[in-house]
Amino acid sequence: MRLDLYLKYLGIEPRRAHARELIDKNRVRVNDHLVKPSYHVKPQDRIQIYTKTKTTTIRVLNPIHNYETL
Repeated sequence: MRLDLYLKYLGIEPRRAHARELIDKNRVRVNDHLVKPSYHVKPQDRIQIYTKTKTTTIRVLNPIHNYETL
């Protein structure tokens, strides 16, 4: 699954456009590297999200390949 969709799916960002904007502003790193919104999330990836007040780290255990939005 793409990184921007993954952040939306987890509920970190309410919209995919917001997730893309966060990634484009270099506030998201995967395994300590800057990536594009189209990066495909893999098992054991470490996603770091930097905001003004805190840093959130997420370890991907099993990326979602098929999902349905409600």
